[in-house]
Amino acid sequence: MISIKQMNTLTTSIDLRNILKACGKCNETIRHGENIVCHSELSQTVLNRDSKNGKKPIGFIVNSSCEENRVGHWVSCLVTKTNHVLVCDGMNYVLKQKDFLHSLNLFCDLNKLKLIDLGIRYQLKNSLSCGLLSVFWISAHTNLKPNEFRKLCHCLKRNTIKTNEMFMLSYIRKHFKIHFNTLSRT
Repeated sequence: MISIKQMNTLTTSIDLRNILKACGKCNETIRHGENIVCHSELSQTVLNRDSKNGKKPIGFIVNSSCEENRVGHWVSCLVTKTNHVLVCDGMNYVLKQKDFLHSLNLFCDLNKLKLIDLGIRYQLKNSLSCGLLSVFWISAHTNLKPNEFRKLCHCLKRNTIKTNEMFMLSYIRKHFKIHFNTLSRT
């Protein structure tokens, strides 16, 4: 069981790797942590043919900051069987950043993929849970069939941001067997 100080906490790439190890299939999707990167690394990533053709799900957890001492924002980028990259950003923030968008466009061009914004708000403005919420999308991409994934997205679009965030954090806690030392929000 993984222990995290609280639900609303900053997560590092090491934290995310440790969480994803709890689910073998999810860990495969992010290539055992290799696909937890800053956005500039994404721009140089070439996918292998099996991944692009949908034989194995592939996902990335990408940070908006590439500077070591700067806190960034985590998002998930999911490569679909239909050669799309689905950007899952709970605050609809990163695609407004020119450097992040540039890196993502280079990745798409390099791999002949089309960029799609999920467009669902699921993270509160004062929340620090973006890393944990990114893990949710890796699990959904890995474990749901395409029609189940679409139904999930449709449901989340109808919910409030707070409801979505609490649902997603609850799922993560159960699926990855995470123990939060405190469940209070600060």
